[in-house]
Formats: sequence, structure tokens, C-alpha cells
Amino acid sequence: MIKIDLHVHSYYSDGSDSPEQVLNVAEEEGVKLLSLTDHNFINPESEHLKKNKTNNIDILQGIEISCIDRTSNKSIHMLGYSKSFNIKGINDALISTLDGYNNRAKNIINKLNSEYNCNFDFGKIKSEIKSVFVSRNLIAEKLVGFLGNNISIKEALKKVFIEGEDDSWMIGVEEAIGIIKNNGGKAFLAHPGNLIDKIDFDSFLKRLKDSGLDGIEVYYPKHTPGTVAFLEETSEKFGLVKSAGSDFHGKRYSSFLPGIYVKDDVYHNFLKLF
Repeated sequence: MIKIDLHVHSYYSDGSDSPEQVLNVAEEEGVKLLSLTDHNFINPESEHLKKNKTNNIDILQGIEISCIDRTSNKSIHMLGYSKSFNIKGINDALISTLDGYNNRAKNIINKLNSEYNCNFDFGKIKSEIKSVFVSRNLIAEKLVGFLGNNISIKEALKKVFIEGEDDSWMIGVEEAIGIIKNNGGKAFLAHPGNLIDKIDFDSFLKRLKDSGLDGIEVYYPKHTPGTVAFLEETSEKFGLVKSAGSDFHGKRYSSFLPGIYVKDDVYHNFLKLF
């Protein structure tokens, strides 16, 4: 068994820790292969991490693209991995997505200001962070502080949303796959366990594979043993490579640490793609 983690986040999106801190804790946990997959943006330190890997851990560049399947109208997250992404190409292709998330944040902030009279200012919040967009995690954290730490982040997140939100700005799932593939990467469906009972999963996967999907995130903390078994069988049926990720968002936001044990053949079959 080998411990890997192909799904972690830093403060360049909605995580709490720097890329170096994420790398350090992953190494402490014995992770042998790591990919930093910030949302909709490849941070400028990813190349630095790749070139300055330690003797104990290998690094793949990564990204997690937020998108939507217009056929089922379901929110989808698409993971991308590469040894050498065209970083500018990906980041340029996702500018409209980042704009959409920042506009959503402004709307959420206006809602909270109206409901709680908290006088949050988007520009001030944005100036205080490394991320290129203001995340719901961060707004929830601000709300917790404003309310005197009398609610949890989890409770605050239930308040940090817009009812009937317009999603017309989100890119389609096929486009997300294309952005990854056209810029030197491999595309993997993130945490698919939450989709299995909500859509015609086989038809969905066939459509995505026809668009270039390379694999699926089979091993994920919230997947039950039954879900894992189903996804293992499904990945083999469709000829898709298996991956594993914790979705670690830093010590402030996650109650677990990076790293998932996988069988040696899962590890080696994944690496064969690169």
C-alpha cells in the first residue's frame, strides 16, 4: 500500500494553508505523491514546488475546475493533472469563472450585510488574501468572527449562499475537460460518489469519456465502502484510471490530514498516464 493525495487545496483558493505548509504536512503524513489542486487557478508556486520536491514526495501540478453538466444540471468538479501544464493557458481560460465566483461573493456579502448589519466590504476582504477569488469558506469565517465565534464554520456555511443563484456563468463539464486536455493535462472526475444516485451515471461517464475524461476519483474520504466498490467496478468497465484524494483544505478548515492509502497497482497505473 502507498499513501498518495491528488486532491488538496491551499490559500490560493479556499484552503487555509500555504502550498509549502500543505507540502510539509503531507510529507509528515508519509504521502508519496501529491497534487495541489486549487480551484480554477494554478498558483504561481506550483512550479516552485515541482522543482523543489523533497526526496520523500513527488509533485504533480494540479487544478480543480468548477463546472456544470448542462444535461443533468448538476454541479461538477473536474480535476486536472500534469507534469508540465500550460499554466497561462489554463488560467486565461478560467478568468470568466473566477469573475463569476467573485460576483457571487459580492452578492453573498450584500445579503449578509442586509441580514446581520455586518458591513463586510468585498474589496477589503479581497485585499487581505492570496486567493484570486473570495471563497464561501472565507466569508463564513468572517461571519463566525462577526458573530463572536458563537457558531461553527459549518453552521456559517449554511448561511453563506444565494437562493436561486444564477449559474449561467459556469462553464460546461465538457469545456472543463477540454481546457485541461488542451493545456497538457489529464482529466479526472472529482468525488463522483455524490452523483451516483442523482443521474444516469453510466450515460454520464460515457459522454465524459467521449470528451476526453481519463479517470475518476474512486478513493475519497466521504465514499462508503459500497461506493468505492461500485466506482472500482465502473472505472474498469469504462477503462478509466482510478485516483485518490482527501480534499484537504488546511488545518483550519479540515478535521483530517492529507493522504489516502491505495494498492500499488492503483499508484502505478495512475503514474503510467505521465
